[in-house]
Amino acid sequence: MSEATWHLVEKIAAAISFLAIVFATVQFFDSMTLKKRMTKALEETDKLQKHMTKALEEMGKLQKHMGDVLNSVSSRYIGAFPGNMQEINDVTAKSCQFLLILTDWVGFGSYSSPEAYRDYERHLTTLLTSDHPVRICIVAYSTDRLRKEFENQISREKFEKTEKQTDRFRDYYRKHWGRREKPPETYDDFVDDMVRAEEQQRERLKDHRVEIQTVEEPSLVLLWLRDGVDAVFCFQASGTDTDPSFRTQDMGLVLALGEIFKARWKGALPLGRDQEKTLVAKT
Repeated sequence: MSEATWHLVEKIAAAISFLAIVFATVQFFDSMTLKKRMTKALEETDKLQKHMTKALEEMGKLQKHMGDVLNSVSSRYIGAFPGNMQEINDVTAKSCQFLLILTDWVGFGSYSSPEAYRDYERHLTTLLTSDHPVRICIVAYSTDRLRKEFENQISREKFEKTEKQTDRFRDYYRKHWGRREKPPETYDDFVDDMVRAEEQQRERLKDHRVEIQTVEEPSLVLLWLRDGVDAVFCFQASGTDTDPSFRTQDMGLVLALGEIFKARWKGALPLGRDQEKTLVAKT
């Protein structure tokens, strides 16, 4: 290779080396700029995440506050049966002095909502076995009235067409009548089973000193009233599961419900003098 050619190669190599250095330098500064941008983006993302977390916390607080507001409303709709069982259980469990119940079935909900009913019966027995037993007074339909009213709740036609095929029918007999070979085939046998279970439930509660009286005439209102301050009541206008239920702490309504119960209770209401004042003297 001639000397001139060699000098040309050296110049080209030097130029390439220079371009490589320049390119590397540009890449370095670009990477530093990108790193700064990525760091800033991550910082912004972290800030956004913190803002989102704080916003969610605030929304949670607001939701809880709104729930407290709704629950503090003196009277509110709580749904139809058996969706009202949770509120009935809450009123029952919070009783401190006395609990007044006007109902059709003492075993209210035992067929349609057996789990909720088990909680309900447990609350009743717990109230009576605590260090400070609560007086529980129940007015319920007589056996004859229950048989007459049952047709409005589950008709003979409904039983034959659909009820026998429902999960609640099969589950009820599997869990509560396990000794039987099979559930009843006829409507009359079904009603007999319901009444027999009701009689057993009443005896069980009486053994725990629950005071139970019966009435022959149906009531347009069923109620659970505790301590003269809080109550659940449901209308029985149609006798079906669609009748509305409400919870109230409105003293006017509570007093009116107490009067409805007293009109059905035979004899003096078995409450202490202070409890009697709590029920009737708040105006």
